[in-house]
Amino acid sequence: MANAIHHDSFSSGISLHPSWPSSEPENLSIAGHTRFAASYIEAAERAIFIQDNVRHSFEFFLGPTLQLTGLAAELTLKTLLRGSGRDEKQIRGFGHNVYSAYYEARSLFDELRFINMIAYNCEMFLPESVRLRLNEHFGDAWPEGWNIFIPQIRLLDNVYDRPFRSRYHVSGEIILPEPYVIIVGVKTLLSAMLERIGDDRLPGSLVGSRDIG
Repeated sequence: MANAIHHDSFSSGISLHPSWPSSEPENLSIAGHTRFAASYIEAAERAIFIQDNVRHSFEFFLGPTLQLTGLAAELTLKTLLRGSGRDEKQIRGFGHNVYSAYYEARSLFDELRFINMIAYNCEMFLPESVRLRLNEHFGDAWPEGWNIFIPQIRLLDNVYDRPFRSRYHVSGEIILPEPYVIIVGVKTLLSAMLERIGDDRLPGSLVGSRDIG
């Protein structure tokens, strides 16, 4: 996995809302949710990096890799919402739609700073295996927005949310997301949350978090 630069603070890098988490007792509950999300982030990241070495690599990418990526994104965003005081009924209402959870959560951080940070890291620290995969599919003309978090989670919802194409085989063409971009994004959010609750066990190989304004 790629090494990356570190920022003094992920929470300040994305301007995580100063009131997050909403109360001191909330820290104990949130700590469990963050570590659970971190486990799925690590699993998704491992899947991304081994996928070229497994049998039926396309099915592995469409199935386990994107399913784990969806779980990592869903759990991270719902943890962010829990820490802001949203109740369980509201959080369950998002179902498995990652973009809906992101749209609700984006008021808790500076969205422009977050998007720019993810795009920067994906360009500057893109692992060679991911670069080779993108080159194989797109040649020199990578699609616009390949390193932008929002369009990637919208594409993710096409397979992770209903009709659950990352779980069940369905015939027909589909445009797939780049899971590495999504994992960089949710790792950044989770790292900011872990900093805020005083848990320094940040997940996996840290993404870069350069503050680019």
